[in-house]
Amino acid sequence: MLTKQNIRSRDFFSGDLADIYPKEVPAEVTHQVYRDNLRAACFSNDGQVSVLELGCGTGRYFDFLHNVKRLVGVDISKDMLAFAKETVRKRPDLDGVTSLVQSSIEDFNTEEKFDFVYSIGTLGEFCEFSPDVMKRMLSTLKPGGFLFFTIVDADSFSKTRYSRFQLLVNAITRRILPFKHRFRFSPQELVLSDWKNLFLTRKEVEQVITSVDIPVRFELSRSKDNVHVHHICKVWLERKLKMLMAYFYLSGEAVAECLAPELLML
Repeated sequence: MLTKQNIRSRDFFSGDLADIYPKEVPAEVTHQVYRDNLRAACFSNDGQVSVLELGCGTGRYFDFLHNVKRLVGVDISKDMLAFAKETVRKRPDLDGVTSLVQSSIEDFNTEEKFDFVYSIGTLGEFCEFSPDVMKRMLSTLKPGGFLFFTIVDADSFSKTRYSRFQLLVNAITRRILPFKHRFRFSPQELVLSDWKNLFLTRKEVEQVITSVDIPVRFELSRSKDNVHVHHICKVWLERKLKMLMAYFYLSGEAVAECLAPELLML
């Protein structure tokens, strides 16, 4: 079921904004961390990789994928997915192995398992990063799989200062214009006024990652692009298996024997 936040994001990334939204990743060094990690994640000694992007938008990050045998792109906006479809058509190596799905991240369900799952500019920005979302992402990974995602750093905006004139303009803009159209005036102010409640501090990101009952290894760093400072999150799903022993009691007699061990991914 779509939440109020989902509906807001879907409506925001539809129509005119989908038309003007970037179809390519900026060539500046500010986006190098995304390019490098996507390219590196697609390298495998075991052959081609399967990839899932959550919040794929126009598919602009598809350009940095290679060695792909299966690609699934998920986005809440059908208008953004229409552009993603055109992006795929321009890539003969992706056309035919790619599926595009309209769904919120919270509602996306699949039985497929992927070598690499990523989400850039969506979580902790236009979609809540919660323990449930974290579990959902981990559930789509193969053993030893890699998860890469960004979260806007809440602390990076805490010291933002505006002149009195800018504060007045921002206040008038928020009052007069629907939030969808403020993007044309000031992308950063749009984010501050309408989406800041989704941003997280480093400590909050760590708390969400470690709250899941699936042990993982993770690394956090920070990087600034043209609008935000992001937490750069890398998570690896361990290959180990843990065996849990169950104890059963039959007709009043305690039988402390393992009858059926359950295998769980760690």
